[in-house]
Amino acid sequence: MFRKNEGHWQRDLFGRENFGLPESKYKKALKSKEYRFYEEVFSRIDEEMFEPLFVSGRGRPNAPLNSMLAAMILRELRHCTYEELFRSLDFDVLTRMAIGLTDMSETPFCPATLFNFQDRLVRYDREHGTNLFEELFHSITGNLLKRFGVDASIQRCDSFRAMSNIANYGRVRLLVEVLLRLYRILKASDRKKVDSILGPYTSQSSDNYVYRLKPADLPRELSQLGAIYVRIFQLLGKTYAEDSVYQTFRRVMSEQFEICADGSVRVRKAKEIGSGSLQSPDDPEATFSAKSGKKQKGYKVNVAETATPGNELNLINDVSVQPNNVHDGTMLADRMDVIKEHTPELNEMHTDGGYGGSVLDPKMSEHEVLHVETGSKMGKARVNMIYESTDDGYQVSCPLQTSPAGRTRKRWKADFNNEICGECSHREQCPTVQRRRKRTLYFDESWAKASIRSRNIELIPEERRKLRANVEATVNEFTGCFNHKGKLRVRGLARSTLQILAAALAINFARVFRLRIKEDLPSTPRQNQQHDGPIPSSTPLSALLVTLRAFATKMRVKKRLEPISPYHINESALGHT
Repeated sequence: MFRKNEGHWQRDLFGRENFGLPESKYKKALKSKEYRFYEEVFSRIDEEMFEPLFVSGRGRPNAPLNSMLAAMILRELRHCTYEELFRSLDFDVLTRMAIGLTDMSETPFCPATLFNFQDRLVRYDREHGTNLFEELFHSITGNLLKRFGVDASIQRCDSFRAMSNIANYGRVRLLVEVLLRLYRILKASDRKKVDSILGPYTSQSSDNYVYRLKPADLPRELSQLGAIYVRIFQLLGKTYAEDSVYQTFRRVMSEQFEICADGSVRVRKAKEIGSGSLQSPDDPEATFSAKSGKKQKGYKVNVAETATPGNELNLINDVSVQPNNVHDGTMLADRMDVIKEHTPELNEMHTDGGYGGSVLDPKMSEHEVLHVETGSKMGKARVNMIYESTDDGYQVSCPLQTSPAGRTRKRWKADFNNEICGECSHREQCPTVQRRRKRTLYFDESWAKASIRSRNIELIPEERRKLRANVEATVNEFTGCFNHKGKLRVRGLARSTLQILAAALAINFARVFRLRIKEDLPSTPRQNQQHDGPIPSSTPLSALLVTLRAFATKMRVKKRLEPISPYHINESALGHT
């Protein structure tokens, strides 16, 4: 049964009587990062968004949703494990403050409750196609954008790969592992049918079995496994058709082998197996990709954030997770409707050269967003041909003349005056083709759009042409999602999305916290002044260090000394100072 957690509004939250804090520590707690987290994140969680997850009117009341959701975000903020999170919830006063707990007597949810809640989120997403946690992300982020007056008319985005937390299966090991997992779910009667076939595999793990194989044995082993897969399929029939493990078995069989018309089994060549084939039975949605020689199995994350010059605060306003074999431009095109819905003022998007393409261009035109590419993948042309869109199609300009383009059966063409071309110094390098009375340029529409896109950066002021670069730092902030092996701590597209969304909220909060700390700092103009005379005893320590650093610099320049740390200057060297 759904019930809101509003107790933290109805009493003196964080009162000293609740935690027994003395006055001095109580004041420090109110300035802590955790208390700001309570204000900016916990207190702004709308629990009613998650009411569809629970049966109304009957059953036990749910655990406090805002506390569990805040705990998920707090874990990403601290880059800690669940074990470390719950240890802090049990014994750390500040952690309990962050998620709205007012005393040390109890914790309203245990690890199992939190994990079951995440399962509900994943299941609801799969059944209804609605990610409730994503709606929470946009709710909190939209509130921050409004309260801090963030201008979202200019944005930038980038993508990064996130490897799933799965073992690196080779082809033979994957086939053996799937067989072993299928064997475990079989009834006793069905196991007897296949014991004689799977005997060599069921006596050990897939890792141990492959370890004993030599490279020369692999072709023979693949052929043998192909025959075994078909035989198992014939024996079991459709008995386990609804079981997910059996469905994985069927999927692998169709991806790795082909049953010929004469009943024989052909092992598919490696190049026939797509990047979307099963990479691990633990994560059926993970895909394969290779970039810069590095092979990765998992997902790709697209991040969009505000980038308008003059913003004191820039926030991540959209994140999405998709299989890592999806093109960057496709990912952004899929998200443009969502981004525009939540930031309708968007009119300029900065990306790198990997985003451009026929999929994204129509979306940018639909939403009237200028797509600014940095590092375009178009090669440098021998002659600068400028393509421009018109109501009828395109027009093309060279250094001496302009011509409208017309559509042919498969492409576009533009005809140029032969007499003018004859006087052009670039004639030998010109991409046009000499005809009887004219010179003609043939081009594909994709090339024209790429050319137009590459010139968009020239349409904006110089100071806005390098805005995209800082999104690399934002991408780097997501490394806290990964374990020591550089992999996500979870598996599956839905769970990976939950973790990335929680991380994005944590990053946004950290930025807000840094801004608020900056605003709360008292002004200290004396710290930036030169101190040539005696230093008063009331001068702050930071000003003293500035003076010592200046003195050390003068000494190095004058006497060509080795660098001296201002923290270790001998008192006798200071003289009257």
